[in-house]
Amino acid sequence: MMPDDMVLQDMFQSARAQVAPQSRPEPAQAPPEAEWPFYCLGYDRDRFFLYTKEGRQVIAMSAKDLSSHGQLLKLADVNWFESNFASKEGFNARWVANELIRACYRAGVYDPDRVRGRGVWLDAGRSVMHLGDLLLVDGAEAALTDIKSRFIYEQGRPLTVTLGEPLTDDEGKKFLAMCRAVSWEDPTRDGSFFAGWVVSALIGGALMWRPHMWLLSDFGQGKSWVFNNIVTPILGNLALMAQGNTTESGIRGALGLDARPVLFEEAETQTEVDAARIQLVLNLARQASTEGSPPILKGTKDGGYNRFIVRGSFFMSSINAGLTQGADESRFVTVALVEGNPDQFDALKIAHAEASVPNMAGRMLARLLAMIPTVRANTEALADAIARTGAGRRVGDTLGTILACQMALVDQSQLTPEAAAKIVASREWIRNAAAEAKATPEWQRALAHLMQCEGMRRTVNGRTDNLTISELVGACRPSFGGDDTIDRRDADAQLRRMGMRVMDNNLVIGNRSTVIAGLFRGTPWSGGWLATLARVPGAWRGKEVRFTPAHKDKALVIPLSSILEDEA
Repeated sequence: MMPDDMVLQDMFQSARAQVAPQSRPEPAQAPPEAEWPFYCLGYDRDRFFLYTKEGRQVIAMSAKDLSSHGQLLKLADVNWFESNFASKEGFNARWVANELIRACYRAGVYDPDRVRGRGVWLDAGRSVMHLGDLLLVDGAEAALTDIKSRFIYEQGRPLTVTLGEPLTDDEGKKFLAMCRAVSWEDPTRDGSFFAGWVVSALIGGALMWRPHMWLLSDFGQGKSWVFNNIVTPILGNLALMAQGNTTESGIRGALGLDARPVLFEEAETQTEVDAARIQLVLNLARQASTEGSPPILKGTKDGGYNRFIVRGSFFMSSINAGLTQGADESRFVTVALVEGNPDQFDALKIAHAEASVPNMAGRMLARLLAMIPTVRANTEALADAIARTGAGRRVGDTLGTILACQMALVDQSQLTPEAAAKIVASREWIRNAAAEAKATPEWQRALAHLMQCEGMRRTVNGRTDNLTISELVGACRPSFGGDDTIDRRDADAQLRRMGMRVMDNNLVIGNRSTVIAGLFRGTPWSGGWLATLARVPGAWRGKEVRFTPAHKDKALVIPLSSILEDEA
């Protein structure tokens, strides 16, 4: 190497040494995550979820929020941040954000189903009563953050409940006797179901199936007395009260994550608007019946969605029941009040006085919290026994839950399958209720609706008659018991105009009949009437039929034996 090159190399190395960065100090260490005054629950895309020990609610924040000094104060006191993430500005928000985001990633994708609101729950074999600001775990008070659980109990408005000594069997029998003393249509059946529903409403969040009840009552038959002297004193502020024009979205928003009973008075369906509104409420009740049912998903303006999981026992009251769909009928138990008399009412007041004990609600709840495993086991045994009568599993779940809850008032023993079957077999009112509650198949409902629709008008001796489709079908086949006073040719012509024919002892319905589609408009089958009718036993699809000289269509074929009685 030449001398000049050596000089240049020395100059370069000297300059590089002068600009070389000084060694960086060791970064400060964040406090252990176990000492943070909040929990990092996880993430979902660009949202991070945390639970604060101070606010005791889940907070969703963005990365920008977590980098903001003001937003971070939602999670902890400023002194905590300044003590553990100190900087010249007070505390280093970017440092905090980095630690929290990394912790949320370690926790995994956030599961909103872990969050629980107020009400009674079953948690790893423990009964948990969430009162909003504290928990009762197996009857003992605990802070919301003290329970070791995979579930997250959020703080809510406090519910006032004071537990007492558990209600005794004899006291439970007096409460049941009071419920049966009400002026029911069937005192034993309706009174037992009513008492069972009240119990199920208290502990609904801990049940596998939540039954609903519909109370029918004309004016002056005692509905207000039942509410004021039985329902309200027991359920108290645990219940969500709704009335009048309350909507499904209002109930859903008010319930939130709570497992609470919903008392809906004046659930009348006298107008189409009211019927549509109540049906939406019934759809919500349907979703609330089953533990583990899929959530309700509602889209948001920004392309995202909100999810709702409803857990509640619904109590509807009105003059007429608004149950029009089989899926609702099998989830509701209907009880009816009738007009009583002075002697009956005097007996009811005596039964009420004998059943009333101080802190009835708290003592009943204390009894039930200790019996949740037994109630669940008895529900399964009774549901299976009722389903075996031919009523179906859903009816078994509904009636089995109510009966198990009613039994919990008077007996603390756990039923064997044999004992449950014996109870069902020995009580005719249970079997009758199961038979009445058995859902009518949707194809049968849809076919009955179609047959009762107007098919034709005729004038005889100056009088106009409205003939139903079933009468027109019968006129085409008198051997099946049809009306032979209707001209067969007229009936056949009118059916053809509507896209129907009677052929070879079958009723044939065109797939694209606009008349039939119009008859189903506004019904539960409006969007799939053809597919529903295709489930009629023996029906088949695909037959090509000419209805008029200018109208040919593929059709559904339904055996007349499903419609008319064969008298040939």
